[in-house]
Amino acid sequence: MQQIQGTVIHLDPPYLGKKDRSVWAVLGKLALALALVPIVLPLWLLGFMFRGGGPRTGFLSQVGVRVTSFWLSMRLFGHNGDVMVRDFRVRDGTGRQWLVRMQGILSRGNLNVGDSVTIEGDDHGGTLVFRRGHNHTIRSVLAL
Repeated sequence: MQQIQGTVIHLDPPYLGKKDRSVWAVLGKLALALALVPIVLPLWLLGFMFRGGGPRTGFLSQVGVRVTSFWLSMRLFGHNGDVMVRDFRVRDGTGRQWLVRMQGILSRGNLNVGDSVTIEGDDHGGTLVFRRGHNHTIRSVLAL
């Protein structure tokens, strides 16, 4: 985690980009899916074994299955679409310029050229990936 303090000297317009994937998030979702298999599979097999001679499935049952599977798939795999990305440059006290990449939309605070800011993030090959910050000009917390 790196922290810089300086002045915003340039704001690029937002654009759509791909969200970075986390290895830990993928492994966690895989572990959750594997943990659910021993619970769901026996219930599914019991349903086949004790199904009566009546109609195979009703309308509400089909709707329930579709809603549950949609909810589980969204929880496990999430939204794989694009995310809003905004790049900006900050000049620190030594005169060095930093490229900062913000993935997502600010939920708190705002940035403008000339604002005095403190930014925290991870350095990825010369680009600081925004985590959080503080805008000293308007006395506001910056959060995604």
